[in-house]
Amino acid sequence: MSALFLMLLHVLAALMISAIVLWYLRPALNKTIDAMCTKQEDTNFWQRYTVLMMTMTPIILMLMFSDGRSFMNYHDADELRVNLLLILLGQFLGLVIVGRTLWKTTRLLIGMDVMNKHDDVKES
Repeated sequence: MSALFLMLLHVLAALMISAIVLWYLRPALNKTIDAMCTKQEDTNFWQRYTVLMMTMTPIILMLMFSDGRSFMNYHDADELRVNLLLILLGQFLGLVIVGRTLWKTTRLLIGMDVMNKHDDVKES
């Protein structure tokens, strides 16, 4: 198996797993983003940001750490195992980055809501 074909196969696997994860998370994620954003432009930005992070992170990790030498030193099964691990680690890191960003924003919005409710109680 040529190194180029193997690399393309790994990139394709990363894209397919990213698509499955995004398909699964999209309904809940869109509701969360819609609740946080006041303008449609903001919602569109965060939705696109999420898709990019969840697609790019596993591919970057795979390209950085995969040696692609299954035809020389490793068995194909070991190479597949390592690359699937890198892809899933990339998905995990992408989720951490997106989750952390959304959590910071949500926490600020919750804090503003609590402050507004506190001010409303004082005025009553």
